[in-house]
Amino acid sequence: AVLVYCFIGRSRSVAAVCAYLMTYMGYSFEQAYRHVARARPAACLNCDLVRQLQRLQPKHPTLMIQEEEAVPSRDEFWE
Repeated sequence: AVLVYCFIGRSRSVAAVCAYLMTYMGYSFEQAYRHVARARPAACLNCDLVRQLQRLQPKHPTLMIQEEEAVPSRDEFWE
């Protein structure tokens, strides 16, 4: 487990975690944001960060998780 801390934790820290999930775990932007928002309901990326994350997403990803794959909820994660 990793703790990502930001004073308010709504935009920059969310973007950092999304970028990690996209780069190293093969998530699409939408999958990464949904995953983070499930764990951090206050997540709210600003428009510039959304654009940057969308540019980070590869045009033809080679490793994309399947939508059906279970992503643990915050409660499941901390059990």
